[in-house]
Amino acid sequence: MLDAHRVTYAESAMFCPYCGTRVEERGGELVCLAGNMALAPRTASRLSAAFVERTTTPSAQPLTYRAGGRWYCPRCGDCMITEAHDVRCPRCMLHLNEFLVELVELHSHGGTLDPHTSQPVHDVMRE
Repeated sequence: MLDAHRVTYAESAMFCPYCGTRVEERGGELVCLAGNMALAPRTASRLSAAFVERTTTPSAQPLTYRAGGRWYCPRCGDCMITEAHDVRCPRCMLHLNEFLVELVELHSHGGTLDPHTSQPVHDVMRE
């Protein structure tokens, strides 16, 4: 179950940060069906608050490591701009920075190809 911020798929859409497809609510979890990945409840709640409900603002603080790979905005589903120490959406200008470590450490996305381009999805973090 999601935290008190519970956002259901019917109320508002969220997109998978790995592949850009809509996540769906299944059994109380937000799930990317394309990647066979359920978002951890805390991550789902935090992403929903920042990107869907807009009750918090994701940090724009630069990363202390180099980000890599292709990421997608949980709010719009657009491909995000990945620069050395920053990952942000070109449309809504929101940053994914504070979520990268928990996305990589807690979430295994089954797909290795981007469904939009058929290109490899990630070289996740580089030194």
